[in-house]
Formats: sequence, structure tokens, C-alpha cells
Amino acid sequence: MGSPETNPDFSAMIRLPVILSVWVFALSLGAHGEATVPLVPPGEIVFYRNAGIPEGSSYKKLGPDQHLGSKVYALAPSSEWIALRKALFPDETSEFPVVFAEERRFPDGGRALVAAQLSLRLSGDGNAGPSPVIWCDIFVIDRNDPKEPKLLWRGSQHFGTLQSSVVHRGVVDPKDEGAFSVKLVCEATHERVFRFTSAPLWEVKVEQK
Repeated sequence: MGSPETNPDFSAMIRLPVILSVWVFALSLGAHGEATVPLVPPGEIVFYRNAGIPEGSSYKKLGPDQHLGSKVYALAPSSEWIALRKALFPDETSEFPVVFAEERRFPDGGRALVAAQLSLRLSGDGNAGPSPVIWCDIFVIDRNDPKEPKLLWRGSQHFGTLQSSVVHRGVVDPKDEGAFSVKLVCEATHERVFRFTSAPLWEVKVEQK
């Protein structure tokens, strides 16, 4: 039996883990050779309003400053998303959760990042003050040059007041590379599902299922 230095079986045992490590690292690289990092932190539910208290340190409490009350929790945006949004909109900031952020295919065959982030708007001027309404802002972003992302399209979808509701993380459609869905659950029983689908000219169409 040869020494570890000359034994071919031993050398093969050493090379195999190295090859596997390089292969796994290569899979984690983007089209430009840069490591890809998920823009949405782990968590099935991204937003709670009067619907329990989430577990985990990734959630941030929202409240009076957003006119939403004291029992509102959101999955904090990732540092990667914050940096990307700042590059696109230097004067805008948001503590609201990102519901979805993944590449989708568009009808012309092109691909782009489609991101959806909750936002707050105030409506009315009643005796109780302005009423908070939750919207979903939609962004289509070209990241072919990671150093200079470009906004291709921006839109929004009305979600409502979301009293006693939770918002689930967006889920891709396994049968359609251009679509994903977001589920809203009110009082643990009533469900609404919004389907987001890529459309010509880099637009995203939304329909309630």
C-alpha cells in the first residue's frame, strides 16, 4: 500500500470534495460571475396586521408612525434589496416587506428581475384621521450590469386595509416562467390570491383569482 502522497485512491478522495465545492460555488454565481444573494429573507409570511406575533429576529415591528396600530409586524427588507432600491431611487426609503423578488420571463423571451414590495398610502379624512391602505408596488429591473441597474417599469396594486390579515411570500408558478402569486389571509379564514403575470413592454399585469 502506497503512502498518501502516492496512493491514487487517496488522491481521488481528496480531489472529489474539491471538485464538488467548485461546482456548487459555480452554481451560486450569476450571469456575470458574481454571487447571487436572495433579495427576500426567509419566511413564509412577510406581513402581519392584528394577526398574531411572528417568531424570529428577521421581523420588525411597525406601528404608530405608519398609522397602522401597535400590532403590525413585517419581515425586514434585506440589505441587498435596500442597496438595489437606493441605487434606483436615491430619495426613497421603505421599511415595508418585499413580497417577491426573482427573475421572470417576458413574452419577448427576455428576462428581468420582478420585485413586489408593500407600501402604505393614506386615504380619507374622517373623524378618526386618515385611513391607512396597503398597496403592493411592483418593479421590473434590468440587472445585466449589476453596477448600474435600470428600472424598466413600475406599477402598483391595491391590497386594502389588511385588518387582521397576513400576507404570504410570493410563490412562482411552476407552469409559467412569467408569473407568480401572492396570498392574503384575513382572520385566518378568508383568502385572496393575486396573480402577477409578465406582459409586453416589460409590464406586469395583476388579477385577483
